[in-house]
Parts: sequence; structure tokens; C-alpha cells
Amino acid sequence: MCFCAICGCFASASAQDDCRTVVVTTASGSVLKFDLAEGVDVAFSDTEMKITAKSSEVALPLTDFARFDFSSEATGSVTDVAASAKVRVCNGTISVSGLLPHSDVALFSTGGILVCNAQCDGTGCFSSPTLSPGIYILKTNVTTIKFLIKQ
Repeated sequence: MCFCAICGCFASASAQDDCRTVVVTTASGSVLKFDLAEGVDVAFSDTEMKITAKSSEVALPLTDFARFDFSSEATGSVTDVAASAKVRVCNGTISVSGLLPHSDVALFSTGGILVCNAQCDGTGCFSSPTLSPGIYILKTNVTTIKFLIKQ
């Protein structure tokens, strides 16, 4: 009996060794993939799930979390999601689309002053208020981008 239990533990451990990716599915249907080679860390609070890997950090509201799985498929990290985001700077405003629905967006001055704190809409879009000329830093759940607003 003890031999079977040990073999069972060994089989489970070897199956986990084949896993290469953490896959998080949101309630809105978005899929985020993290390469386990990056040392993925997942932490839950009362309101959100924070996933941290070497190259990225994502905070998802618990209301938008559906599934957490492991996969043996090799994949890119969540930075692939950042690559799908589209940014437009026009007439003193910054518009971003392609982010996670209802994800947090923060806009800072280069001095670290919070200019705008908001959430994307249900389609993953955000537009800033009209900004004065200067350099701004936009922080989302998948990336941080620096912008120059010209006169």
C-alpha cells in the first residue's frame, strides 16, 4: 500500500514537470499565458488576483477571474497581450484599445504625480482627459508606456 502511494506521488510530480505555462482565463473570455520559466507568482487579495512573472505583472479583479490552468504548451508571456494594445495620441489626449476589459489604468507625470486613475471600459478601451504639453507615463495591467504630448 505504501509503495502505491509513493508511486502515485511520483507520477503526479512527473506530470507537473511537463507543465510549461500558466493559463488564466477571465470571465470576459480573455486568455493570459505566463511562461513558468519566468518564475510565476500568484497572489489573491479580497478584491483581485495579482500574477507576477519576470517580465510582467497583471492584476485582475476577482470578478473577472474564471479559470486558472497549467499547460504543457510552450508559449510567450503576457507581454503578447501588451503587443496587441493600440495607442493613439491626438489633440492632447491618449487613447488605448486592446487592453483587458475593466482593467485599471493610471497616468502619471514624470514627477510621479497621479494625473488620472481610471478603468478601461467593457471593450478594453481608455481615453485620457485633455492633457497639457509634457511627458506622461501610462501604467496598465500589462505594460507601462511613456508619452510626449506636444503643443
